[in-house]
Amino acid sequence: MSSYIGHEYRSIQNESLQLYEILEEHKNLKRTVMILFKVWLALAAFIKPLLKKTDNEIFINQLQKLFTILPKKTVLKLTGISINSFYYRIHKLKTQCSLSPVSLCLKRHPLQLAVKEVNIMKVLFSDIRFACWPVSSIAHYARRNGLLFASLSTWYKYSALLGFKRRFPKPEEKTKGIVSTRPNQFLHVDTTFYTLPNGIKTAITFVSDNFSRKILGWSVSEKHGADNVKAALYMAIQTIQKFHPEHICATLVADGGSENHAVCIEELITSTPHPEITKVIALKDIAFSNSPIEAVNKIMKRYIRHDLPQSFKELLNCIIRSIEDYNIFRPHYALNGLTPIEAYTQKLPNMDFSEQIRQAKAMRLEQNRKSTCPKC
Repeated sequence: MSSYIGHEYRSIQNESLQLYEILEEHKNLKRTVMILFKVWLALAAFIKPLLKKTDNEIFINQLQKLFTILPKKTVLKLTGISINSFYYRIHKLKTQCSLSPVSLCLKRHPLQLAVKEVNIMKVLFSDIRFACWPVSSIAHYARRNGLLFASLSTWYKYSALLGFKRRFPKPEEKTKGIVSTRPNQFLHVDTTFYTLPNGIKTAITFVSDNFSRKILGWSVSEKHGADNVKAALYMAIQTIQKFHPEHICATLVADGGSENHAVCIEELITSTPHPEITKVIALKDIAFSNSPIEAVNKIMKRYIRHDLPQSFKELLNCIIRSIEDYNIFRPHYALNGLTPIEAYTQKLPNMDFSEQIRQAKAMRLEQNRKSTCPKC
């Protein structure tokens, strides 16, 4: 055959015929692969984000199986994972540590919280005293009392990892409300309700300070009316005169409820020259809502639903304990870790923890490097 001119094309022709025969034999397989490929292209936008968040061993093992039939770059491109991310996940699986809540070797990743610090965090999250506190308040409490020095983002991360999520519904649209520059500049009054097991619907009125978020006055009654509002407002006036005797004037923000504008309320305001109080209706006299006091209502309801008082007396005791905890002990996120009473009286503690944070970081490194990890 090699004696004829052009014989070299014969071998190419034979190879082409053989390939064509193979394609014909596997026509159905080719069609199946093409359909799967088209389906993947259609669903990739929904699946890829989920794959990027997946770190489990099963997923990594399946990727490695695909590497046996497809190039590594092709597989990673199809799954939307970078080569660096893939090797990071491999490394993470190889260095899993049973001592660490984030499953990372303490020695190789010493900047994570030490075991002792995680245990402190667990104790604080499990403490019944803080059952109604958000993560931010617990974090500030731990820092202020020298228990644990970690950033707020670290607290949120570990609260999710440890199963102590404390997420509350957020409004769909955030609007900027009244912003005070000093205590007693703006006061807020509102009434919320709680139904006892015996069917009695109690009315709970709060008066709060916009600047410090402190509850200045309150009243609980089995009847909803102006007398309840008057009692809470009178207590608030007494609080202002006690802590700020030289304060001259204040603006009281209320909603349009009739209990806030009764004759007895107007008489109390008129008969109180010091401080001089000007009452306005939210969203009518001013463009702002009464949301600051509504936020206080929500926090107080959290305490009530936690205690579940069975009688009016139990509800009254619950309100007293809750207000004391809220005003005096519970650090407030909006106040950068201050309690409402501290912001209201302007008796501010030292909130600079930079040196303690630096020392905690150094101690964390030392403790994690000394850990007895079985895989290291």
